[in-house]
Amino acid sequence: MENKIKYLEMIQSVINRMANNSFCLKGWTVTLVSGFILGY
Repeated sequence: MENKIKYLEMIQSVINRMANNSFCLKGWTVTLVSGFILGY
């Protein structure tokens, strides 16, 4: 049972990292697209 809990915690940490990376990527994408639009 303890192995299962550790496995689920590992999956949760991977999901959290992926969500954080996605959030950062979306933020940079909005920044860059806004810069290109306002630059022209």
